[in-house]
Amino acid sequence: MTIAAEPASGYVTRIISRPDHQQRASINQFHDSIPNVHFKQRLNWFDSHNGQHELLYVVTWHGTDICAASLVRAISVPLLSAFKRYVIFRGPVWIDLAALSVHVGQLITMLESAAVWIRLLPYCENDGEVAARLAAAGLMADSSAFAYTRTGRIDLRRSEHEIWDGISSAHRRQIRKAEKSDIDIRDVTTQDEADHFIAHYSMFAADKGIAPIDDSDRKYITSIIQDRQGRLSMMLAYRDGELLSGVAALACGQTLVFEWGFSTEAGWSSGLPLSHLLQWKTMLWARGHGYLSYDLGGLSSGPVDHNINQFKTGFGCEVYDLTRQQVRVCSPLLDRVLRMLAKLRSIMVKTGRGFGR
Repeated sequence: MTIAAEPASGYVTRIISRPDHQQRASINQFHDSIPNVHFKQRLNWFDSHNGQHELLYVVTWHGTDICAASLVRAISVPLLSAFKRYVIFRGPVWIDLAALSVHVGQLITMLESAAVWIRLLPYCENDGEVAARLAAAGLMADSSAFAYTRTGRIDLRRSEHEIWDGISSAHRRQIRKAEKSDIDIRDVTTQDEADHFIAHYSMFAADKGIAPIDDSDRKYITSIIQDRQGRLSMMLAYRDGELLSGVAALACGQTLVFEWGFSTEAGWSSGLPLSHLLQWKTMLWARGHGYLSYDLGGLSSGPVDHNINQFKTGFGCEVYDLTRQQVRVCSPLLDRVLRMLAKLRSIMVKTGRGFGR
């Protein structure tokens, strides 16, 4: 299905549910021309989607060239399938601010009649201009926490020695300690090894109450293992043949982004600083594969995450503010009802009265 918006000053926007061969080639060419496109905006993640939600591409052309695009998740409302909650995770992608303005404005016009809300979780530095353009298009800063708004990045254009010197002395001591402990670091290169990582991460996530690696991400991991283009760094740490810990990072253009990490019971009980060593090895892997920066996967301002932030910033990263999550509430009444139901469900689950037991 392709739905087109009215052209505005030479711009045309279309909703594409199944990109054909020519459209796919154009979208891939556009993404390849933009630095640091998040992997969850790319076609190969679209192809890996598990079908839980409908996915759409909203694409804007200026003349014959794509100038902006968004991969949109259309999440149905239970019992009200005509209404959708639209999420653009780590997008849109645009070539310039004029294209962004037109793209978002036309996207809203095309989607809002059937929307409870439209949420954008951009993947770009917060320079003020982007937020201003999004506000002009009818969006506002969203207080709901769907994704981090700050991150730390390591500049990999420096020499290995310079990167090492930028790491705190405490972190360097921990890395050396782990290196002296007969830890065997293995690069994951096969599907069986990746499934081993995913299975252990799922157990870790269940214990910590965080999201596991879902089917879409697993399929995406499978696809990039098979193409062998260096878009995945996945490492496992063993000692005496026993799995202790693992770290995985994925390519977003010229940046490698940390996504998942875990420790097993044996890893925790070893008392070894495995995470320090694995992050250092991942940085070296990224630099060796030509990446310009390593993103430590987000920072939080919450007090609970102070130790995590301290751990990440100890690697000498530069901290960046990302553009805040944005929302346009298209049906305020239905939005309030859904919020109330979600709150009620949470209470009932916690008290053991049903809903998800």
